[in-house]
Amino acid sequence: MKSWPNSAVTFGDRVADGPETTLARLGSSEELAAQYLTDDLLARAQVTRSPLRLLKSLIRWGSLSVAGFFVLIGAISGYLLGAAFIVTALAKPFHPEKTGLWLNDKGFSIRMGVTNSTFNGTEVLGWWIIPLGIIAGAAIFMFTTRITLWFAGVYRSTRTWPHR
Repeated sequence: MKSWPNSAVTFGDRVADGPETTLARLGSSEELAAQYLTDDLLARAQVTRSPLRLLKSLIRWGSLSVAGFFVLIGAISGYLLGAAFIVTALAKPFHPEKTGLWLNDKGFSIRMGVTNSTFNGTEVLGWWIIPLGIIAGAAIFMFTTRITLWFAGVYRSTRTWPHR
């Protein structure tokens, strides 16, 4: 038998309880509507695989649960990291002396050419930062989208909804 949201009680048990008790166990209409809306947004994001639609649905999910919040933070971090690699690759031709992957006594540093300060160290990749940055950025974007969609699928599969 089908279970309803937030409960291990089956549909048959709910009918035996009576309509008032059943409706009370479902929660407020606002909470139920928010859960349906979030599920719908996540379903659309899974079909389109659009990062913007995915982030929009994650913002909604993140407002409803702690798990959704952490998935949202992970997705934002992944997309920002991927964008940093791509921006670094695209900035290299315009600021070759300030852009790239640098190594000094403190460790590695990715420089995007937006600072006026000089960096004492050795550039590691040189012009290879362009193809490697674009490939790495695109790969991080794709991985972030895929793992976020996986989390959305897990969330949606754990929710059992009454027939619509």
